[in-house]
Amino acid sequence: MEPGRRRGVSSLVSSLSLLCVVLDLQLDGVLGVSPVEIEQHLEMGRKLLAAGQLAEALSHYHSAVEGDSKNYLTYYKRAAVFLAMGKSKSALPDLTRAIQLKPDFLAARIQRGNILLKQGNTQEAREDFEAVLQRSPDQEEAQNQLHKAEELEELQEEAHKAHHRGDYTTTIQVLDRVIELSPWDPESREMRAECYIRLGEPRKAILDLTPAARLRTDNRAAFLKLSRLQYDLGEHHNSLSEIRECLKLDQDDKECFAHYKQVKKLSKQMDSAEELILEQRYQEAIDKYESVMRTEPNIPFYTTKAKERICFCLVKIKEAELALDTCSEAHQRDPQNIHILRDRAEAYIQLQDYEKAVEDYQEAREFDQDNQEIREGLERAQKLLKLSRKRDYYKILGVSRSANKQEIIKAYRKLAQQWHPDNFQSEAEKKEAEKKFIDIASAKEVLTDPEMRQKFDSGEDPLDPENQQGEGGRGEWPFGFNPFQGGNFHFKFHYNYAMTTRRPKYFTPTEVSLHSTIGDLWVSYLGKVYNLTPLVEEYKGDVLLKPIIECAGKDISHWFDPKTKDIRTHIDPLSGCVKYYTPRGRFVHVPPPCPRTDWANDFGRPWWKDSRYEVGLLSAKTRWIRIINTLTSQVQRLEVCSEETLDEILQRYLHYNSHAASYTWKHSGVNLDMSKTLSENRIPDEDEEFYQCRMDRDLYTQSICLYFNDDLTEP
Repeated sequence: MEPGRRRGVSSLVSSLSLLCVVLDLQLDGVLGVSPVEIEQHLEMGRKLLAAGQLAEALSHYHSAVEGDSKNYLTYYKRAAVFLAMGKSKSALPDLTRAIQLKPDFLAARIQRGNILLKQGNTQEAREDFEAVLQRSPDQEEAQNQLHKAEELEELQEEAHKAHHRGDYTTTIQVLDRVIELSPWDPESREMRAECYIRLGEPRKAILDLTPAARLRTDNRAAFLKLSRLQYDLGEHHNSLSEIRECLKLDQDDKECFAHYKQVKKLSKQMDSAEELILEQRYQEAIDKYESVMRTEPNIPFYTTKAKERICFCLVKIKEAELALDTCSEAHQRDPQNIHILRDRAEAYIQLQDYEKAVEDYQEAREFDQDNQEIREGLERAQKLLKLSRKRDYYKILGVSRSANKQEIIKAYRKLAQQWHPDNFQSEAEKKEAEKKFIDIASAKEVLTDPEMRQKFDSGEDPLDPENQQGEGGRGEWPFGFNPFQGGNFHFKFHYNYAMTTRRPKYFTPTEVSLHSTIGDLWVSYLGKVYNLTPLVEEYKGDVLLKPIIECAGKDISHWFDPKTKDIRTHIDPLSGCVKYYTPRGRFVHVPPPCPRTDWANDFGRPWWKDSRYEVGLLSAKTRWIRIINTLTSQVQRLEVCSEETLDEILQRYLHYNSHAASYTWKHSGVNLDMSKTLSENRIPDEDEEFYQCRMDRDLYTQSICLYFNDDLTEP
């Protein structure tokens, strides 16, 4: 009975084994990958690896490994891709598997030994190198690496001894060589970071802790220490980023969470304060920075920074006395801070103490001689000091430097009526009044024009003949015209306070070129001008922005086909397919040459077909004109678009004279029609004739004269 039972069990086991074999063969037929397909994956992986397309190569090697898990070479090649991508941890299991499948695979052992050596694992690295030398005693690389492993063991022991006796300088010197041999060893970096902290060099400690925190699977202590160091140095954004990494590993870590709350609160306050400054809400920014000092009173950096920014805000709201006190306190805390010295200098300028302003700017320049802002501020303070001993337009009108436009005009009208030449009888009195009236008119012209007033506030007299870049000066009136010849004359003021400059319909290439930064990026193509700043912001950090950024402020019409209004195309010589022609490299919204899973096409219309970015038209032909202000003798040379009307040109000139609409515009004594272009007003563009005659077109520029109409009797 017993033998029969055994035979039955044996028969059942045999049947089950046979069934498993049959099922395995059937599954291999259904799910398996043929050797041809595996070879194709390996070949594609090799080509892509050679071309530097690592992610695509890795995908093919994944498929090869899944198709043939018994082939040691597929694991080895995939490990090579991981190493090329800088992923040594991922490469290590593949090398181990390759060695398991083929124990005498020396290349894999050397690669694994190299990784283990760089990780500071000298014992296992030695085993790999010794195994290689047992089979191939003359293997030079294995010999060299074995010597390095032995040297590393000795250095590690020496570093620990020096650290134990508190000799941190020697420890760092030894660890420099240790980390050179094992750059992926977190323990060595953490020890050197601790030594740097002990020696008072936290920034060097951060350089070691940053990679060390990521070399371990769970290194919350390193992330916390890194965050605290950066927080103490005032780098609150970096501190917040690192403490978040700690919480990703364990969101219930009490130390990390407590520090996170403190950093987040302070960082939010400081960011909010800076946003308020950008929005010119300076008083609110002051309140926010006072909150910063209450949030973190123990770390000097944040108190000093808050004082510095409060000083800046007080200068902006023209609280010069308070600004002076705050800036001086901040300067005591940080004597070499050029921003504090700059802001205190500006406070002195507001108080018209130009000598002390010059002293502060000079001190700031000693600390940073290459800073353009400091250099320009010093020049302006020196000009103001010099100008304070000459003519002062504010004093002429009897107004303060903070006076608004309405106060300036009110003072001007009062003085102009008082010193009008018709109010005086004798010739001597008339001449004196005429001189006074010219000064009053000049003061009003300068102080009511934002740009001219800014120049004067910067220490430059915009009506000084030495500073005039155009023709003529303030002392002589062009064409023999003097507004005070004769007795009965009346000026009419037509102030248009509601008028504001508007964006012109046409742009010159020069205007487009001014928008050539990442934060303000324009381009032109096919006769239109586009503002791509929102596009750059949307794809910030994307490498596909590079060709666009390289052409910021330029015309890129050569990128496009004028007929289709689309990107130019060409026939790919390799694939024979029609593809976009992008010699500068593929840019945003241009699809990759081959299908890819990481490219999204859900952005809607490509940017070159999206009218949202269009801001105007590019002028087909620009020309230069001279605009002569017959009241002040100012001459402004202006580049305009030939398609623009005189009204549109007036909008451009408002930048130089905000009262341009109160003037009568004439050419050759004839009033101009402001609704027509220059050519339609019979002001021809003579560039072509100058070119044909081989003459410099700058020898002569068409002029437009402006006549100021002012009625001082108007209330």
